[in-house]
Amino acid sequence: LLIPLPLLLLAIQPIQENEIRERQNLNGLWTFVREPRNSVDIGLPNGWKDENLSKFKNATEMPVPSSFNEMGDKDLRDHLGWVWYEKHVDVPLRVLSNNRVFLRMDSVMYYAIVFVNGQEATRHEGGHLPFETEITTLLAPDGHNKFTIAVNNTLSLDTVPQAEFAYTKREFNMIDGKNTSRYPEGAFTYTVPFDFFHYSGILRPVNLLIRPKTFIDEYKIDTNDKGEFNYTFSVNGEDRKKVKGIVRVKDADGNVVFESKELAGSGKIDSAQLWFPRGMGAANLYTIEAELRDSSSRIDVFRETFGFRSVSWDANAVYVNGKRLYCMGVGWHEESPIRGRSFDRVMMAKDLSLFEWMGVNCFRTSHYPYAEETMREADRRGLAVIVEVPSVSPSKFVKKSQAVHATLIKEMITRDYNRPSVIMWSVSNEPFAFGSYKGGREYFSPLIDLMHKLDSTRPVTLVHGQARYWNDYLSDLLDVICINRYYGWYIDMGVPSEQIEEDLYYDISMWREKFKKPIMITEYGAEMIPGVLAEPSLAFSTQYQQEVFQANHRALDRLRKEGKITGEMPWVFADFATYMSTTRVSGNHK
Repeated sequence: LLIPLPLLLLAIQPIQENEIRERQNLNGLWTFVREPRNSVDIGLPNGWKDENLSKFKNATEMPVPSSFNEMGDKDLRDHLGWVWYEKHVDVPLRVLSNNRVFLRMDSVMYYAIVFVNGQEATRHEGGHLPFETEITTLLAPDGHNKFTIAVNNTLSLDTVPQAEFAYTKREFNMIDGKNTSRYPEGAFTYTVPFDFFHYSGILRPVNLLIRPKTFIDEYKIDTNDKGEFNYTFSVNGEDRKKVKGIVRVKDADGNVVFESKELAGSGKIDSAQLWFPRGMGAANLYTIEAELRDSSSRIDVFRETFGFRSVSWDANAVYVNGKRLYCMGVGWHEESPIRGRSFDRVMMAKDLSLFEWMGVNCFRTSHYPYAEETMREADRRGLAVIVEVPSVSPSKFVKKSQAVHATLIKEMITRDYNRPSVIMWSVSNEPFAFGSYKGGREYFSPLIDLMHKLDSTRPVTLVHGQARYWNDYLSDLLDVICINRYYGWYIDMGVPSEQIEEDLYYDISMWREKFKKPIMITEYGAEMIPGVLAEPSLAFSTQYQQEVFQANHRALDRLRKEGKITGEMPWVFADFATYMSTTRVSGNHK
């Protein structure tokens, strides 16, 4: 049937809440304490994990999930360093009697240390991806528990994404007889290479997952457009060799169309209803169900939706189920006012509904993996997705950052491997890996190889920013080339629209000539400040933005007609927050 299943990783499986499994939601108001900006680990050496943080003078309540930057004054908005969360939770005694309990956090930005009743449970580096750990033995026997989470949002050259941090050199001069410096003690500069605000804290839901003592753990499925599939489930627990399994596949109406007593195997569904992106066909989904049974009863059940579909590519295009895909997409940031980058179901549903209204059939998770709920909706709505590692404009290619990058790749592919909506993986956005910038190929080559090893069924891309066809040294490693180009804005602002059109047409055509690989335009456009009007047009006016888009679209229409591109995504779907800059008027308004 299909090729063998790729390497099975230690999976972060989708949250299960069913007739066997429960979850206890820990969202809500948590006690919140922040250390001084850029403090040197005050809370950790002084045992704040054992303290009642609500008694601290600066304690407040912080909603979880949320971006703490939006929940206070300027100092909190711009805080860099440690913050602490604490919540007292009662876990029902019936849960403790015959189950195992796992703590799962869907996204903490950036570095987290988790304590349960004063004992360290786990640590995790990197935002936008889930992590979990078993805490059964750490829970109090009387059911009363305290969860404490220390979070540090400081980025550096060793992190993903990167930032540059440096203490300001203090120079002193005599003023009125006093030795004086213009800089206060501890002053520093903190420079991020990315053009969006670094929202921080516990950004996505926190849950206790209650599982039986022996449970279904890892799950992976491969499908194709012929109705063939390979699947595998692993079992975790002392009795894993004593239990028996049953696997079923059900169609959209709940009819059983496949059944097996093997937890790893293959099958075929005759006349399978395929999953397609919007505009190419219906986004048909099936459900795979796995049961564990002992000699007398059912002890666990696991269910997840999946789709039958294939992704392929050649020198000219990307195909879904053998049909050529043209990605009519948008760039997007998963954020909104007040909530920042914290997950909000209302905003997610509203944004995706607007996508449908606009005729969008795909998007890129710029510039980090989006919430699992968003990915599940992409499956359901028929939106093809390019999932991107949270690597943005790296320029210093250091070993520590590369190791973190590799870990995040594994976590990303593990989380989203089974999603039919995922058609491509992106290893980075706009890295400075071209021309005279040294070390980029040595940095990215093993990461791209890792992505291919973990998933041979999807193409791998990288999104170029300032790289040009004549100085790029990475595209030969890629399956698909993605390019961000801002003709009429960052390049050739104010020139006649005919020149903008020819600029883009020539640029992309030359990439095709050199590399002969599928190409997508993943960002283009111009910024517009609401209410700014100018006739004739001027930069930042509504009229100028419209002219730039029209010129780009004429070029893109020509490129599409000639088969030189396989997709386009204007930047950006909605305005988003950035750091303060003379070029950003309260955020990015492209």
